[in-house]
Amino acid sequence: MQPIVIAKLGGQKVLVCYSVKDPFGAMSFEIKLNTVQGGVITLDVLMTDTVRELKSMLLEKHPSQDPIEREILKVELLHNSSIIDEAEALNSARFLGNESLVTVVYGRNEVEAAAQHDICTQGCFAVKIPSNVTSISEAAFQNSRQLVLLTIPESVSHIGNYAFQGCTSLASITLGESVAHIGYCAFRGCTSLTSITLGDSVSDIGVDAFQGCTSLASITLGDSVTHIGVDAFQGCTSLASIILGDSVTHIGDSAFQRCTSLASITWGDSVIHIGNCAFEGCSSLASITLGESVTHIGDSAFQRCTSLASITLGESVTHIGDSAFLGCSSLASITLGESVTYVGTLAFGGCTSLVSITMPESVADMSDYFVDSSVAIITIPARKRRKLRRNE
Repeated sequence: MQPIVIAKLGGQKVLVCYSVKDPFGAMSFEIKLNTVQGGVITLDVLMTDTVRELKSMLLEKHPSQDPIEREILKVELLHNSSIIDEAEALNSARFLGNESLVTVVYGRNEVEAAAQHDICTQGCFAVKIPSNVTSISEAAFQNSRQLVLLTIPESVSHIGNYAFQGCTSLASITLGESVAHIGYCAFRGCTSLTSITLGDSVSDIGVDAFQGCTSLASITLGDSVTHIGVDAFQGCTSLASIILGDSVTHIGDSAFQRCTSLASITWGDSVIHIGNCAFEGCSSLASITLGESVTHIGDSAFQRCTSLASITLGESVTHIGDSAFLGCSSLASITLGESVTYVGTLAFGGCTSLVSITMPESVADMSDYFVDSSVAIITIPARKRRKLRRNE
């Protein structure tokens, strides 16, 4: 440590304790800052540092454990209740005295705004939608890449198309209970979004609403959701589980396509229609039990679900589309209910572990259902009560 230096500032002697030089020759010294709670923060800084650099140091040292809160944390330095300019150097009189003249104030970088043009702030921030807003307009916050936290009040019933598309830092959403409609592409490409809970008023999830939200790990749908739109959760590669409410009747085409981590689906009792490619490429999905209400399984609905080992189909299923289970290489057996009237081309093609299947009498020609599969035994309970070999 260098010798103690006594400097004169404004006619008064000020004691400054200097330490070693940095590799570029800049002196470092110790400063003390007051906190609002009455404590003192002590830091070693360089003589060449500015308030801006000091604020960065203070943010790094803040003890908050919540990663989202840390993202939107802001800090101000006050002297006599006035904010100190970020360009000010730390070798000014108010930083050099034994008794600290500067107070540190931490807070949230949170703004109240109804659209992106209402925001005048720097760095990562949180948005609180004003309580008098009933509808978030189309593309209101589109590509607001530093938006981290979003609070939507009870007054909002409608989230417009593209409202938050491309908000790549958005990690957390709180939806009010009044939100009934989520427009298409509303949260598309929000790659930092980890979880969302939809209130009991949401009835419709639009096309591409959460497409490409690659960090989304779980979702709970309220009991009012009836329709999940085309591509709604397509490519949500971290999504591990889904709980479908008891009101969901329709799962749109490609709704959960390529959700490669999806291992668990809890089906409501109201699902009637599973769209084309709805769960295609969900390679972690190991088992499916469909509710009794399901009547239609679309083309390629479960294609390339390579971990799928078992399926239980309800007695209401009438239609199994083309390539519905194509490439489900772990599927060992399946029983089709008596209501099945149509099984599409290559419905079980490439199911290399499938050795037996139980099919109803109502299903016609089976010649192209099992191409490149290992099916050896087909049981048709209602016809002659016997088992058929594939070559019979």
